[in-house]
Amino acid sequence: MSSNSKVEIDLQSALVLADKILSQRSPKANFLLNLWIEKSRGKYLKLCFSYLRWVDDIVDDPQIAVHEKRNFINRQLKLISEYTNNVFIPIEKTEEAFLFYFIQYGLSTKSNVIINSVQLMVEGLEMDVQRTEGDGIFSESEMNTYINKMSKSFFDVTASFILPEGRYPYQDVIVTTASTKIWMIRDLSQDFESGYVNITREKLAQYNLISKNLPQNKNLKNYLESEINNIIRLLIDEAKIMKQFPIRLKLFNYYTQVYYLPKIFRVKAYGNNLLKVQNRKKLYNETVTYFLTFKLALKILFTEFYLYNSVK
Repeated sequence: MSSNSKVEIDLQSALVLADKILSQRSPKANFLLNLWIEKSRGKYLKLCFSYLRWVDDIVDDPQIAVHEKRNFINRQLKLISEYTNNVFIPIEKTEEAFLFYFIQYGLSTKSNVIINSVQLMVEGLEMDVQRTEGDGIFSESEMNTYINKMSKSFFDVTASFILPEGRYPYQDVIVTTASTKIWMIRDLSQDFESGYVNITREKLAQYNLISKNLPQNKNLKNYLESEINNIIRLLIDEAKIMKQFPIRLKLFNYYTQVYYLPKIFRVKAYGNNLLKVQNRKKLYNETVTYFLTFKLALKILFTEFYLYNSVK
């Protein structure tokens, strides 16, 4: 956790370190940023991603006491607020320098979108802390707010860097909620160990699920089957919205959609049994996983790109 020691790191050193961290922790994400975003701008997005990875790791760490997580997330929200208002607070961790320089970049380019994006994501992570302070469960309304914050943050910050600087007409658009829901299914067991359940209070009651020992609950299969079917429908709906977007943004979004498809189809292929998914070794089930992935990927491709009306 945080210490009282101050950290001094210049911008260039921060950029180099953030690039190194992202390439080690998320090599595919790093590859995509290098591919789709000009280097002079992409290096600042890496500051953001490396910072958020750090915050997420602390919030998810079951070895860190809840009150420490609360103090930590309160500090991060304060840093965002003060840095946005050009008030400097001494940096105590290297990753806080990433945040400082990222916000400085946002201020210098007059991009409220990217500053708001990092705040939205940290607010979403604060909601994770809030539920660990309670019973670890969101209501349906809270879950919708949480998903919207996470989805809006990710889409806005990546899209604003992919598009030409200064041009961002999508403040009212959210088209990555399906991906957020996929992540939540992927991390269901891991998040359960961290102290929270990625199923709403209403859904737990509807499917007769008890939060204790959730991954072993036999009724979980019914919930996963329904949720995955909902995600598939949502992916197609989002593809219809993406038809009007610029081609570079469409391609980036398509890749992220398809990349995560095996995460849900593997669950489906193993009979919606998370325990079997964790020990995936069967050739038949893996074949089914990638066949279903390929089939839906083609449908999304056709929906999103066929006779599209690109915005230049």
